Amino acid sequence: MIPKSGNSESIGTVLKPPELHLHSDLGHDARQNLAVLSAIERENRPPLSLEDARRLVEGYVTHYNTVRLNSAVGYVTPKNMLAGRHQEIHAERDRKLEDARKQRQVGRQQAA
Repeated sequence: MIPKSGNSESIGTVLKPPELHLHSDLGHDARQNLAVLSAIERENRPPLSLEDARRLVEGYVTHYNTVRLNSAVGYVTPKNMLAGRHQEIHAERDRKLEDARKQRQVGRQQAA
């Protein structure tokens, strides 16, 4: 039993694990990562064979490197970062943001 932050009245209570906070940056849904991880645990059993384990891990690694946006490398996939496409991707995002700003400005001017 773990007490809550020094509160003597809470001795004997069990702390709940922190809630999982999912976020979406640049259109990425963090639930996709959970889906891939749960695929490894989906059958609630250990892999049946070494080949089964390799298949599950390979699927996760492929997803991590080619689909998942990684915040540590500027919200691009590790594959795109290693290929040197990160500057091109960031420039395209900046262009889209500028286009959206212009569209909002035109919309406000037309509404006025």
